[in-house]
Amino acid sequence: MRVTYRFAAACVVGFACLYGCARLAEVTGYNEATIPEGAAIEHVMPTDDGWKAIAVNKPMGNVNARTDVPQRWASPNYGTSDWLPAVAGPAVGSDSELFADSKWVWYPERDFAFGGVNSIPGNRRVVHFRREFYNEAAAGDLSEAYLDVMVSGAVTVRVFVNGRRLHIETDKGDVVAARARGGQLRGSVVHGAIRDMLPRRYAFAEHVVYGKNVVGIEATTHIANDVNGRPVPNYVRDGVIARVTVR
Repeated sequence: MRVTYRFAAACVVGFACLYGCARLAEVTGYNEATIPEGAAIEHVMPTDDGWKAIAVNKPMGNVNARTDVPQRWASPNYGTSDWLPAVAGPAVGSDSELFADSKWVWYPERDFAFGGVNSIPGNRRVVHFRREFYNEAAAGDLSEAYLDVMVSGAVTVRVFVNGRRLHIETDKGDVVAARARGGQLRGSVVHGAIRDMLPRRYAFAEHVVYGKNVVGIEATTHIANDVNGRPVPNYVRDGVIARVTVR
């Protein structure tokens, strides 16, 4: 299996897990952004659950950013033509290939903890992510297909499958909160914002077709203002984790 994956920006996303009747025949992906000028690939390294390449660059022109914290991006075998699965089942190369919990996580420095306060701010930085997969089962035979997304920091996302905009499936917390407000859901929930560190699920089984399918995320970072309307002079914890499941 081969993939072309251009990867860099203020957010990172990871996908995968196609198994059962939805066989993964091909995966391609790209990010419309590019590694900023001055970034360099340090090395490609194996990890416990996959392959990772690190590209490093200083903060990108934001006066509120610490200049001594390098920005890093992680992706499988970045800059190579060969792609190795982050997690593979026992029969690699067969119909039973399993890509479970495969993730790519953006982080700004070593020992980064997702949800920490050591990321680099970047206001209105828009990043697009795209994954394609081939479904060889009849669309009606899928038991489920969904995308789980979790963000850290002031990040809003819009999710698309085959060109159709998806909406967050409201969870219990949203429903309870809505009842307390007289039945109205928060605008952030309706319009795609995800509250910090709370996973949201987008179901899209009805949109999967036979053959090629495309899943895309548009992520936009924001810098919060303080009570005086000034940008917060600290680190916006910008990051995205996403996982696609089709079975």
